[in-house]
Amino acid sequence: MSKQTASLTHARSGPVKTHGQRNVSNKSYQSSKNSSDPLQSTNHETTASRPSSKRFRVQSNESANSSANLDSSTDDFSQLSILLDNLTKNEEGTRKVLNVILGKPAIKHCIAEHFATEFTSLKSEINDLKTRMDEMEQYSRRNCLKFTGITEEGDAENTDEMVLRVINRIILPNNDPPYELCNISRTHRVGPPRRDGKPRDIIVKFLSYRDRALVYNNKKNLKSYNANPSNRSRIFINEALTRTRNQLFFKTRKLAAAKQIDSVWTYDGRIIIKTNNKKRISLTNEADFDQLLETLNVNPLSLQSDDNTDP
Repeated sequence: MSKQTASLTHARSGPVKTHGQRNVSNKSYQSSKNSSDPLQSTNHETTASRPSSKRFRVQSNESANSSANLDSSTDDFSQLSILLDNLTKNEEGTRKVLNVILGKPAIKHCIAEHFATEFTSLKSEINDLKTRMDEMEQYSRRNCLKFTGITEEGDAENTDEMVLRVINRIILPNNDPPYELCNISRTHRVGPPRRDGKPRDIIVKFLSYRDRALVYNNKKNLKSYNANPSNRSRIFINEALTRTRNQLFFKTRKLAAAKQIDSVWTYDGRIIIKTNNKKRISLTNEADFDQLLETLNVNPLSLQSDDNTDP
């Protein structure tokens, strides 16, 4: 009986564990408990996902704000549209509002002062832009000259050869070597045939500024040719000016013809004036010309003419 009782007791209690086996079992149990604890794993996941939740809340707030701004802007435009519709439909109301505004001298003065300032500023900006564009256009013509008075020879004429004859025979007869086609980029007549029968101008573009300057600086040799009555026409050479500067040059020549100034000429696109007291003034725009008229005490109306082209 004692042996059966001992075996039964051993079966119930299991094998006896040592101290080291107990520690290993406790550690493995603790690790399995930690790995299988759903609450703890949920806490880790919640902590890791907090930044994305913040970003989501920020994006949600921005979306809400932009939506609110859009709704506010839509409401403002709707109200403005309603007001404009009512204002345009009710002409009598519009007249009353305008009468009230214009009937107040202080309001009318403020409005006039505001628009006068804006108008002056815009006018100044426009003039500055015009001046800059004119300067750029004139610079693009720095290698060009305008020949006036060369007789036309019909549709088969060769303007290159005609210009070279004038240069080599009249302007630079002793130049060595003579001018050739390699010195000229192109030549062409300006505009359609004239009704008065006068020959059209020829624009000549030289390949280099030096070639152009040599011809222009020796144009004085045309004086003897033009003084000969046997020649069919008189030939003149001028710089290829822009439309604005060409009109200024025409007006200043009228001043010279009226003895208001001593003489006038152009140099590199600038209009040079010598006054009667031998003072030189350079003009490039209308403002410079108006200042000249004020200095000379000349009435601008005396210079008005229907013909604004070169003779």
